[in-house]
Amino acid sequence: MLAGILQKRGLLAEAQSAYIVHAATRWIATKQSALAPYIRMHWAPTGELVLSASSMHATQQITLLQAELLLFLQKLENVTVRAIRIVSP
Repeated sequence: MLAGILQKRGLLAEAQSAYIVHAATRWIATKQSALAPYIRMHWAPTGELVLSASSMHATQQITLLQAELLLFLQKLENVTVRAIRIVSP
C-alpha cells in the first residue's frame, strides 16, 4: 500500500534508494564497524550501489565484503540491486 502511494506521488525511486543505502550502511556497520566511517555510498539509477572508499585500505576491506553485501541486498523485498561498484581514491 505504501509503495502505491509513493509511486503515485513520484517518490518510490527515492524511497527505495534511501532504503538500500540505509540497509547497506547498517550491514557494513554490523560486519565491520571500524570500516563504516570510511565508506560513503549512493544509489545509481542503473541498479548499482556505488561505494566510495576514502583510503586504499578501506577499498581492500570493502572489496572482500562485496559479494556478501550484494547477496544481502538482493534478498531485500521490493528492490532490485544488480551490482555493487567500488570507487577508490
